[in-house]
Amino acid sequence: MTAPAPPPAFHMFWAGPALSLYEELCLTSFVARGQRVYLHSYHDLPRVPDGVIALDANEILPAETVHQFTFENGATTPTVHANLFRYEALRQLGGWYCDLDVVMLADSPPDTEIYFGREDDSHINCAVLRFPPNHPVMAAAAEAARGLMDSTQWGTSGPRLFTRLVSDFGLQDRALPWAAAYPVRTTEVALMFSPRHREMLEERAA
Repeated sequence: MTAPAPPPAFHMFWAGPALSLYEELCLTSFVARGQRVYLHSYHDLPRVPDGVIALDANEILPAETVHQFTFENGATTPTVHANLFRYEALRQLGGWYCDLDVVMLADSPPDTEIYFGREDDSHINCAVLRFPPNHPVMAAAAEAARGLMDSTQWGTSGPRLFTRLVSDFGLQDRALPWAAAYPVRTTEVALMFSPRHREMLEERAA
């Protein structure tokens, strides 16, 4: 009798030195539903939820290539590096990739080899992705993101780049509606703290 196949791996990346309670909640939501969760980081994180497998991010993308864009006021952001990491992780390993602000609400992930959803009518988001290893979209995304590392256009390495590549490879019809993965839009975060909007958000997330 053949043993059942293990659930597909979820890869996540954390650039900061410590997880907040929110990231811990997000990780735990996947583990609680029996998912394999790999957390890639360049740091020895002090608090990683039980069931989450911590991995050295250097295995995917060496630390010497870490790039943070610096704004005029001196603030920095690791966004461009996080985008490159997601593409490289999926190119090399395949499976799922989720940002660490994503909570898993379903009992199990969709049974599909490729997964991505729209964030609006114009853009396809890349916070929740699934691709098989060495998929040409991920290879092209990783190459393009590397070219943006030191560019003032670094901010285009996320949904804008991914949306263009999905179109270039003729996969735009595979994009799910925005409510599939992003029932609370970035412009609606404040609604999560408004009691009068609770029922509306719960209906969407259902």
